[in-house]
Amino acid sequence: MSAPVRRGIDGDPTGGGWIGPAKFGTGRGDCGGDGGGVLYTFRKVQGRAGAWPVNFSRMDDYMAASKTLRMASLLFRAGCLLAVAAIGLMPAACARSRSRGGGEWSVSAPTDKGPGPTAAVAPTEPAPAVKPGERLARSGDEIVVCGQLFHTGAPVVTWMDPGGYDAYRTDRRFAAYDKSSFSATTQEVKGIESPNRFGLRYYAPPSTQPGTEPSVPAVGTESSVTRAAAAARVRARRSRGAASQPTADVANRAAFTLSPEELEEVRGGGWPLELLQSKVDQFVIHYDVCGTSRQCFKVLHDMRGLSVHFMLDVDGTIYQTLDLKERAWHATTSNTRSIGIEIANIGAYPPDKAQVLDDWYRPDDTGHMRIVFPVFMKNTGIRTPGFIARPIRDEPVIGEIQGETLKMYDLTAQQYESLTKLTAALCKVFPLIKCDYPKDAEGKLITHKLPDEELARYQGVLGHYHVQTDKTDPGPAFQWDRVIDGAREMMGGERRGE
Repeated sequence: MSAPVRRGIDGDPTGGGWIGPAKFGTGRGDCGGDGGGVLYTFRKVQGRAGAWPVNFSRMDDYMAASKTLRMASLLFRAGCLLAVAAIGLMPAACARSRSRGGGEWSVSAPTDKGPGPTAAVAPTEPAPAVKPGERLARSGDEIVVCGQLFHTGAPVVTWMDPGGYDAYRTDRRFAAYDKSSFSATTQEVKGIESPNRFGLRYYAPPSTQPGTEPSVPAVGTESSVTRAAAAARVRARRSRGAASQPTADVANRAAFTLSPEELEEVRGGGWPLELLQSKVDQFVIHYDVCGTSRQCFKVLHDMRGLSVHFMLDVDGTIYQTLDLKERAWHATTSNTRSIGIEIANIGAYPPDKAQVLDDWYRPDDTGHMRIVFPVFMKNTGIRTPGFIARPIRDEPVIGEIQGETLKMYDLTAQQYESLTKLTAALCKVFPLIKCDYPKDAEGKLITHKLPDEELARYQGVLGHYHVQTDKTDPGPAFQWDRVIDGAREMMGGERRGE
């Protein structure tokens, strides 16, 4: 059969390419499946005008040329086999990927375990070497977003791991087991009226027209304490004649309401990553006033019926309690659109009421300040054996939050390191979270609650006190520039929120 033969590298017979129709045999080096391989063609003896520019005047000339061609063909075949063998010996970094138009090989360098969606995203198809039942190892720095894993570079313990804290559970974690069920909890703990400590990232369509007050959350969504506080705020605004002004809650409802189709898609539990990325645009930072993550989870989950996505312990260990697709109950009007973290720190106090700081922070033999845990904390839950927690600055910091002067000790160096890495990862995974904090016209940190309209528009990292007037966390000692500048550097200066 005659058919056109593909050109070689140099486009002529001496360079490996054959021109013109010919009888041929084929050797196939397929490095990527149908449509993506390289087709090697080998000429059998065939002398005709246009295929080889030689005129044969004698039979012996023809036979000599034919023998030469056969030798060249054998050498060329051997070279092809060596090339294919070399491809087979390429490093494991040669990963197979397919495009819609056909397969192709792509060679990638080992991924950097920097923060963000770089290394832990599952491939579109398993590598050929994967076997059923083979364990997929984790690095221990991954966070979970819509069931997918993303590296942070910081130590992370999820709710699925031994020693983790599971906010999906309806029972109390630290109560006696026979008294930990939800039914038993309702008899012993006031304010917990729902078995769940989280909800769906969804604002129901407002029952009122824009410009009117939002309704108080219904029973079974958040704790009665939260509902009572919301009701008090509604009554206070009405008493000031503010009912005709739009509120942040109304604005949030309009911005974050799911369409009926989206609601049906996610109400069963599954969120497409792209949809979640279009809804989450704030990262809210808290201090827990508990001192350790173990105590924080006990207070939030067992005693208050609340939740938060992350907890950051004094040794820098990050605990994730929920998939980030869930609506944790940590920041009232920002819950639907935000991710929250509780940092282990005993908090900030007016200077004349700061005796608790003297109980928690004392100098040791080195002359540096260290955290001394109270006697009732027989088990601190700190994951690092023998860890000595020290504030990054020996002296307390005095500053103003919500117009009130407060005294506070700073976080540990390990907490800052992990928080910076987590912030960088979240700002990469969620493009709407700008890597910046609330600033005034002069570029200085805002130290009070944002006005409702400004809060509704804000996208980025912020404190609990930016959301609520009755909160002061993360306090005056918190080093915003240290976290944000460090995260930007890890992100390669991708988004500075300018």
